[in-house]
Amino acid sequence: MKAETKQVSRKKVLLYIALSLLLLLSQKATNMAGKYVADMFSYEKLDPYNAYARNFMYHITMMLIGLFAILILRRLLKVSFGLDLGDRKTGTRFVVMYTAIIAGISLIVHILMKTSNSLPVYAFPLNKNNIIWNALLSIVLNRTVRRASVSGAAHYNPGVLCWQKRKV
Repeated sequence: MKAETKQVSRKKVLLYIALSLLLLLSQKATNMAGKYVADMFSYEKLDPYNAYARNFMYHITMMLIGLFAILILRRLLKVSFGLDLGDRKTGTRFVVMYTAIIAGISLIVHILMKTSNSLPVYAFPLNKNNIIWNALLSIVLNRTVRRASVSGAAHYNPGVLCWQKRKV
């Protein structure tokens, strides 16, 4: 059997390169905007040890910018980004599996760090507020922002990355 070769037009290649550069620049701009907004506020009363509040604001800003961009592109291109409600039963199953896997990995890593005497040292006390807010930041916001930026690039179907046209 002979393998079929596909000719790709130079125009299409240049379009993909331009879109990749535009995506890179938009990510850089979003990062800079997040830092700018996070630096606008003082968090002394809320977070005296500077442990979580600035990062929280930084990630909230990035997430809102990403969701705004998705909203605009969704209306302009009539494209679904996979942010619909979907099937609750399947969604709940995936959230429970994801949480269990992350909790298991975290437990194993912390046991290994404890046995090897390599637990991290923090620049702030590990009180209830700092632990809860850092956990929320790590679990909820970091992954949400990444997921929103990935969903903005393409909608995931099992095994295939593709755009899905739909009526909005």
